[in-house]
Amino acid sequence: MLTDSQSAVKALRSVKCSEGLTIECRNALNKVSLKNSVTVTWVKGHGDLGNVIVDQLAKEARKVVLHTAEPHVALSWGTIKKRTLSAMMANH
Repeated sequence: MLTDSQSAVKALRSVKCSEGLTIECRNALNKVSLKNSVTVTWVKGHGDLGNVIVDQLAKEARKVVLHTAEPHVALSWGTIKKRTLSAMMANH
């Protein structure tokens, strides 16, 4: 998981956690990690074209309502990669 929020990375990596949203996120990541490898990584935010594109895709993915028992990402990794590369190539 890539994030441009240093505070989110620190909160998720901390031993003690009392914030509700952080606990919810950690629980979801733990559940996903039962069947997948999960890494939380900080990336540069403002001014980075790739981050801007991924932010737009994340906003699009939040609009999709999924009715499943497992946590899912509304856009596949392949879709995110393809759209990010296409947008970056269009801007160069």
